Amino acid sequence: MTQGLTGRDLQEAARKLKLSQRDISKATGLSVRTINRVFNSDGHLDARQSTLDTIAKVVGLGPAARLHSPDPLLVIDLPPEKLYRARMALPDLYAMLEIASVTRRKSDVVEQMAKINAKRTTSVSLRDNDLYFDWIGDGIRWAGNHVRGARVLDLADPAVARAAAERYWKALIANDPVFQYVRTPLGLEFVALTVPTDDGPERGLVTITSLGRPQF
Repeated sequence: MTQGLTGRDLQEAARKLKLSQRDISKATGLSVRTINRVFNSDGHLDARQSTLDTIAKVVGLGPAARLHSPDPLLVIDLPPEKLYRARMALPDLYAMLEIASVTRRKSDVVEQMAKINAKRTTSVSLRDNDLYFDWIGDGIRWAGNHVRGARVLDLADPAVARAAAERYWKALIANDPVFQYVRTPLGLEFVALTVPTDDGPERGLVTITSLGRPQF
């Protein structure tokens, strides 16, 4: 339960995770107006408990551990072709799919995606048969953990690290884009498109993410 939390607590937790009110709106399905009202509440939070719990889960202040097992990390593979139907709803992912159809050179893909949405773009290198972050947008939830240059599997959240590593290896092995829907144990929902890049012996990947549940 979120009893005892204030709007300032929730707002500060969101700030630390670099989540804007719009990000939280997309992840929870709540309106920006509702989130803004909760964040700016002075003292007692004037909102339904379910609304407060939903926001708190996304910003990492979710309900205390329950007696039953925590929700699992959910990862669902989606056909990349779905992005052609969702190009208006997911323009950044669609743009990278189009870029990847023209070039797979990592520096070119990263450069073009940085112009489109640098905050949610990640670049990963394959070195010594392992995966390392070499560039990460500051809008990524764990970007503040000094992960540039770190192994993907060394992320603080082991469930997210494993899901990311599996997506990256799948793209590398198949040499094809991988499009996935992810729901974390905290209830954060997002979609990710990962494209393998061809840089000779220095192979790698570029990923773009978008918060919220996709609608096709």
